[in-house]
Amino acid sequence: MTSHEGGTVWPEHIATGGLSVHSTSASPDRRLGSAAREAVAAWRAGGGAGFPYREVVDHYRAVGRVAASASLVAELARLRDADPSDDRAGAPVALKPWLRNTTDHADGDYATYSGVGLQERFLETARYGSRERTADVVLVTHLVDLLRTETEALAVAPSREQHRRTRAVLHALRHADRLAPGAADARPEVAKPTRDADDAELVGHALAAVARARRYAEAGELAELVLLPATPLHDEQMFLRSIQMFECLYLRTAWGLEDAAEALRERRAAEAVTLLDATADRLTAASALYRVLTTMPKEAFAIIRGHTAGRSAIQSSAYRRVELAAAAAHDDRSGTSAEPLQDVFRAALRWLPEADADAVREAMRRADEAWCVLKRSHWGITIKTIGHVPGTGGTTGAGYLDKASRQPLFPALFSER
Repeated sequence: MTSHEGGTVWPEHIATGGLSVHSTSASPDRRLGSAAREAVAAWRAGGGAGFPYREVVDHYRAVGRVAASASLVAELARLRDADPSDDRAGAPVALKPWLRNTTDHADGDYATYSGVGLQERFLETARYGSRERTADVVLVTHLVDLLRTETEALAVAPSREQHRRTRAVLHALRHADRLAPGAADARPEVAKPTRDADDAELVGHALAAVARARRYAEAGELAELVLLPATPLHDEQMFLRSIQMFECLYLRTAWGLEDAAEALRERRAAEAVTLLDATADRLTAASALYRVLTTMPKEAFAIIRGHTAGRSAIQSSAYRRVELAAAAAHDDRSGTSAEPLQDVFRAALRWLPEADADAVREAMRRADEAWCVLKRSHWGITIKTIGHVPGTGGTTGAGYLDKASRQPLFPALFSER
């Protein structure tokens, strides 16, 4: 083990449980931040067409936010506060809010750490025809990028743990048809690797899948820009990608519930059932993403957790939106009233034929059950990685998640699980 900045002891090996390939292969000018500082200075002087996002990202991934060049961070903060007129600067995200993410060392939160605020803004643009399809394309883009990262690590530093991680990501990509059904053209065909495939065979198998994936340019750029880890650990890249994929899943769930409520209000019960069944299937498929997360060593997560205080997922607005769409009376985040599905259904019982009411109720039960299973999986991983310690968001940690996992999505219809 080697001591670095801030007294943190980083592992010496690469891949799962260790440092990222990007960190260990970065050139000195990228690690020190000189390449990024020079690129930003040239951009400010008018010598470049677009802001040098890539150079800044390279530096942050090489050393983590915790060790980012202080002079670079100060310069980025000045740019942030100056409110650049070239707000897009040649990227799929606006420059000013992105700069907020790079300079959140003292006052960061879940959105600035994970990049999901920028991601959600991109999804709402419906860049790929609809917000739903855009979310699916972004989820698959994240998953393919994660497979590339994990496969690269397996090729450079093969180990049993990294082999297991790479297999888990391949497994998730094989289930992307259910996780992201709207992105069929972005998903590569992925055959199941043989059980006894060695590292070299698995690397070839995975790289072939990455090569077959269709690349959507703006989604790919977004994926690159929102991966700004706090540490140089390999596991944090997987952790951030998982957060970003789950946020896509939460939004798709919320939108599905909102659309089901609208369909039911307009007396289209069959459509509401279809929407709810699609939601339940997507949530059930999320077990493949949790399978990836289970490969996180608790020692690595302890380091990540130590550098991300105040950035708890309890702050997730997308997760809260699911709860509001299901059974809350008012969306405080958006400031707009929206009757939740539970209330719409109970009101519809006055006119719904009995058979239709039973079908809708059963579809709601399936969605409710899938949501609770998802939360239960989260609780299980928390027990595995941190045990019964307080959460970074001020909760009791695993105890809070245990209780939350038992709360039904539609509490007026179904009992605690």
